Amino acid sequence: MLQKQSEQYERNNSGKEIVKRELIEIRHEWICSQCGCQFYIPGCILDGLTLNEIMLHLKKMREQAFAKHACLLH
Repeated sequence: MLQKQSEQYERNNSGKEIVKRELIEIRHEWICSQCGCQFYIPGCILDGLTLNEIMLHLKKMREQAFAKHACLLH
């Protein structure tokens, strides 16, 4: 199962080209489409939240981690 969640554009190391990368889900794992880096939140404590609130919180945390991510393969 392949699912796209968010996408970003960044310049490569030479600063010339813009590289499109996406946060995609493959078999319940979220990875960067360019370098394969996995995004998950280990040790996250979400006591007292509903399932929907937990899912929204994890999605927000994953997208924030992806936004800070810089691919090393360009």
